[in-house]
Order: sequence, then structure tokens, then C-alpha cells
Amino acid sequence: MATIVLYSAGTLGDYLPFFALGQALVQRGHRVRMKVNPAMVEMALRAGLETVALPDIERGAAHAQRNAGAYSGPRNLALAHVV
Repeated sequence: MATIVLYSAGTLGDYLPFFALGQALVQRGHRVRMKVNPAMVEMALRAGLETVALPDIERGAAHAQRNAGAYSGPRNLALAHVV
């Protein structure tokens, strides 16, 4: 079967659908690796997914842990112009 890498950014609500997707893919025989911020490592492991923590270099791991369940609005989202 395939090795699949899943990635999401944000808070818990942003990750939950990817945890569920990863679990479904594992049940179908695929190898799933989830890339997460440090605050989400425990949740990904509990979901049974191989996990790699990607550091939040700009703000640091402590900031990610303190704000794992917070959403501070769209002003913090990086917007891209699609041509």
C-alpha cells in the first residue's frame, strides 16, 4: 500500500478531520505520517498515526502548546494571491 503524508496547520479543529482521515487510511492498509505542530503530537499519537512534530520556529513550541485550542481570527492567516 501507499505511504501518505498528511499536514494541517492551526488548532485542534483544523487537525481533527485529518486525524480521522489518517485513521481511515490506516484501516485500509496504508502507512500514514502526520506532520503536526508540537501541541498536536499527543493527539496524533492517540489517533494511531506516525507523527512528526514540525517546530513553530517563529513563535516557539511553548506558544504552540499554550494556544493549541485557540483561534484568534483571520488576521493571523497567511493569505496568498492565486493568479
